[in-house]
Amino acid sequence: MRDALEKVGQQLGREYPLVIGGERLSTDSKLDSFNPANRTQLVGRFNKATKELANRAVESAAEAFKTWRN
Repeated sequence: MRDALEKVGQQLGREYPLVIGGERLSTDSKLDSFNPANRTQLVGRFNKATKELANRAVESAAEAFKTWRN
Protein backbone atom coordinates (compact mmCIF):
# COMPACT_ATOMS: atom_id res chain seq x y z
CA MET A 1 0.00 0.00 0.00
CA ARG A 2 2.82 2.41 0.84
CA ASP A 3 4.54 1.66 -2.47
CA ALA A 4 1.30 2.30 -4.36
CA LEU A 5 0.73 5.61 -2.55
CA GLU A 6 4.29 6.69 -3.27
CA LYS A 7 3.92 5.81 -6.94
CA VAL A 8 0.68 7.76 -7.26
CA GLY A 9 2.18 10.66 -5.31
CA GLN A 10 4.96 10.96 -7.88
CA GLN A 11 2.36 11.45 -10.62
CA LEU A 12 0.53 14.33 -8.92
CA GLY A 13 0.57 17.67 -10.70
CA ARG A 14 1.06 16.29 -14.20
CA GLU A 15 -0.52 18.00 -17.18
CA TYR A 16 -2.88 15.88 -19.26
CA PRO A 17 -3.50 16.63 -22.94
CA LEU A 18 -6.77 16.31 -24.80
CA VAL A 19 -6.79 13.16 -26.92
CA ILE A 20 -8.89 13.34 -30.07
CA GLY A 21 -8.63 10.57 -32.63
CA GLY A 22 -5.37 9.43 -31.07
CA GLU A 23 -3.83 12.90 -31.39
CA ARG A 24 -2.61 14.55 -28.17
CA LEU A 25 -3.48 18.23 -28.07
CA SER A 26 -2.48 21.06 -25.78
CA THR A 27 -4.59 24.21 -25.44
CA ASP A 28 -4.08 27.62 -23.90
CA SER A 29 -6.87 27.04 -21.38
CA LYS A 30 -6.30 24.64 -18.47
CA LEU A 31 -8.36 23.26 -15.61
CA ASP A 32 -6.61 22.52 -12.33
CA SER A 33 -7.92 19.68 -10.16
CA PHE A 34 -7.08 19.80 -6.45
CA ASN A 35 -7.31 17.16 -3.74
CA PRO A 36 -10.53 18.01 -1.84
CA ALA A 37 -8.92 16.84 1.42
CA ASN A 38 -5.87 19.04 0.84
CA ARG A 39 -6.75 22.03 -1.31
CA THR A 40 -3.07 22.96 -1.74
CA GLN A 41 -2.28 19.64 -3.45
CA LEU A 42 -2.63 19.80 -7.24
CA VAL A 43 -3.80 16.42 -8.53
CA GLY A 44 -3.52 17.28 -12.21
CA ARG A 45 -3.83 20.00 -14.83
CA PHE A 46 -6.13 19.25 -17.72
CA ASN A 47 -6.33 20.94 -21.10
CA LYS A 48 -9.76 22.40 -21.76
CA ALA A 49 -11.40 21.91 -25.13
CA THR A 50 -12.87 24.69 -27.18
CA LYS A 51 -16.29 24.25 -28.74
CA GLU A 52 -14.58 23.35 -32.02
CA LEU A 53 -12.38 20.71 -30.38
CA ALA A 54 -15.37 19.24 -28.55
CA ASN A 55 -17.22 18.94 -31.86
CA ARG A 56 -14.15 17.36 -33.44
CA ALA A 57 -13.98 14.83 -30.58
CA VAL A 58 -17.65 13.85 -31.06
CA GLU A 59 -17.16 13.49 -34.82
CA SER A 60 -14.01 11.41 -34.30
CA ALA A 61 -15.78 9.16 -31.80
CA ALA A 62 -18.75 8.67 -34.13
CA GLU A 63 -16.40 7.72 -36.97
CA ALA A 64 -14.44 5.28 -34.77
CA PHE A 65 -17.68 3.73 -33.55
CA LYS A 66 -18.44 2.54 -37.09
CA THR A 67 -15.45 0.17 -37.02
CA TRP A 68 -15.67 -1.28 -33.52
CA ARG A 69 -19.41 -1.39 -32.82
CA ASN A 70 -19.70 -4.99 -33.99
